[in-house]
Amino acid sequence: MCIGQGIKDVVRWSRPEHPAIKLQNKWVLEYGMPSTHAMVGVSIPFSVLLFTLSRYQYNILAGLIMAFSWCALICISRIYLGMHSVLDIIAGLVLSIILMFPLVPLADQLDNYFLTSPTGPLLCLVFSILVIIYYPNSDKWTPTRGDTTMIVSVCVGVQTGSWLNYQTGVMSAAELSPPYAIMWPSYSLVELLDFLVIGVDILTA
Repeated sequence: MCIGQGIKDVVRWSRPEHPAIKLQNKWVLEYGMPSTHAMVGVSIPFSVLLFTLSRYQYNILAGLIMAFSWCALICISRIYLGMHSVLDIIAGLVLSIILMFPLVPLADQLDNYFLTSPTGPLLCLVFSILVIIYYPNSDKWTPTRGDTTMIVSVCVGVQTGSWLNYQTGVMSAAELSPPYAIMWPSYSLVELLDFLVIGVDILTA
């Protein structure tokens, strides 16, 4: 995400012009190449699929259909909203796939380091500050740098919280070896969620 946001302010390709109708006016000032929504749209579902294939018991075909559907819906929505051209979308997809090749195999090792190492939170914080300081300058103000700062800050917070949970014993390594059976929501849980939704609707009505 940070790499895609930075490339936007380096390449500086404007969002689609007329006849595209932009339905998200807040982000019109931001450059469009590559589409970071497309990057997230392919990286999140397919990373989840790759990380869970050997760890959980579920239908692989169903997982692939869900991942492709998620990616397609996000990419099509960005074109529909007038925020990206087809070329922006393709560039985002290709860039994300290229980045996944070296990063996905390293994910387990990095996760283990940031959870178990005493220097994990400090390294994460220092790296995030450097990313924000050395973010590419744009020729005009855009919300891209602010969005990148927010994304990096959230990631540091989540990582630090995970490290604290692991160090204090709240989170620990699994005792059983994979693959694990997925515990789907029970009927009683669905009923509770229904009551919650109905209650929220009544309060907001």
